[in-house]
Amino acid sequence: MGESQSEKVEEIKGEQEKPKLKSNSQSPEEFFLTFDKPFGMEGHIFNMLLYGTTHSLALYYLILNFLGIVPNTFVPEFIYGYLGGLGITVGCHRYWTHRAFKAKLPLQIFLMILQTISLQLPIRKWCLDHRIHHKYTDTDSDPHNSEKGFWYSHVGWKFLPKHPEFRRRLQSFDVSDLDNDPVVRFQNRWFWPLQFFFQVLVPVYVLQSFWPEMTVLQCIGANMRRYVVSLHITFCVNSVAHMWGDKPYDRTVTSVENFWVSLLAIGEGWHNFHHTFPWDYKTSEFGWKLNISTVFIDFCAWLGLAYDRKTASNHVVEARMKRTGQKADSVPKESNIVAVAPTPDPVLISPQIPPVPVKDIEGVRNRSKIPLPFPLSPVASSTCSKPCCNDPASWSMRLKQSLIRKRAITTTCYRE
Repeated sequence: MGESQSEKVEEIKGEQEKPKLKSNSQSPEEFFLTFDKPFGMEGHIFNMLLYGTTHSLALYYLILNFLGIVPNTFVPEFIYGYLGGLGITVGCHRYWTHRAFKAKLPLQIFLMILQTISLQLPIRKWCLDHRIHHKYTDTDSDPHNSEKGFWYSHVGWKFLPKHPEFRRRLQSFDVSDLDNDPVVRFQNRWFWPLQFFFQVLVPVYVLQSFWPEMTVLQCIGANMRRYVVSLHITFCVNSVAHMWGDKPYDRTVTSVENFWVSLLAIGEGWHNFHHTFPWDYKTSEFGWKLNISTVFIDFCAWLGLAYDRKTASNHVVEARMKRTGQKADSVPKESNIVAVAPTPDPVLISPQIPPVPVKDIEGVRNRSKIPLPFPLSPVASSTCSKPCCNDPASWSMRLKQSLIRKRAITTTCYRE
């Protein structure tokens, strides 16, 4: 009897130690589509098959295009890729992950469609990975830890088994807001039929409408080419935007500001700002500058489809830059300015320009906190034997007078 009770206690403890999913309302079919094990495969095995197939089809079409066998379908690929990109930047990233603004149901449905076009996993899985990335940036819990190098953060994390810490976060991280979102649940449930519609039927119909001679395989290859390009642009935010650039807002994090990533990723390259203010719907201090995603959100707000846009005020941004920015310690402190004792030297006092007191020059120097290019001379004289000082047209005299007007030096004669 005692043994059976102890076994029951151990079973209860074991059940309590198991990680509990926050999304208790999910059906088994919906949980399957969270992509923990798509089609019963480990995530990295599934990614090898998915990316291997799509990259092969993209390369196949690229070769046909290079040989002139198929027409140039750049324009429809660009438009379709751009729409899918907005589904990631505006939909997955700024709306569902960070809740940087609110959207009415028609806009939510439209963003869900655009995100489906992108073929970057369901909304729930994408947002779950990204929230974990922000909370545990560059740790073992980060899915694409940039401390492990460029290739790992760019694409290697997709092909390697998940780190145990990251796997543990996946099982316990709270995304109940996504699990209770009807649009997200709908996409989870019908993800693969939606993918067949947007990745096969729509490209084939559109491309064959303009070029009837294209085969079904060629149409799919053209669509996969735009998919591969947009996929690597997204990956550049995880890799390039964590390695090459400046850090004007927070020098303690790895994320940087990168112009080229912003240009390609329609506004996602201002990454140091984004990791400093992740709730800002613009993900940038510069508004519409290289930020089509922000333009799109503002346009939707003008239409009345988006509202309650969150943004950091200029005062908050400037205060943060002074406190943690890359240039916060670039201005030398008063104790670092050392006055240079000059060698006594004859000084010419020009009759046209009154002399500037040394005391006043010291004050200007201290206020600017910038060391002067020439030593200050306390000696004053009214004569100089050098012709360069007596000739008002000489380059030495003109340079000296210019510097005096700027209150940068005394009327010292700078002769050899």
